Amino acid sequence: MNKEEILEKARLEKDDELINHINNKALLLIVMLTVFLTVSTAVRKVLGGEPAAEYFVIANAPLAAGFLYRFLKTKKNINPVMFYITLALTVLGIVGMALGY
Repeated sequence: MNKEEILEKARLEKDDELINHINNKALLLIVMLTVFLTVSTAVRKVLGGEPAAEYFVIANAPLAAGFLYRFLKTKKNINPVMFYITLALTVLGIVGMALGY
């Protein structure tokens, strides 16, 4: 490879890293906003005396799936902890729904 080909390849790889970074930030924003809206709606329902267990399922089931997927692909230590937390909250939400909360 000559110098120009190497520089072009490096530029393309840098563009790919930037796109990955932007995609990751966008996904994080989507998750944060979804969790915020779900939790705020659940709190409003609970304060109004209505059942809100389904909101825990809606908020935590996708997060648990995402944490499990990341753990299986990267084997990072924090991911299994977050997976177990979100899985527990999902199960509690399902139990709450079954009991009518």
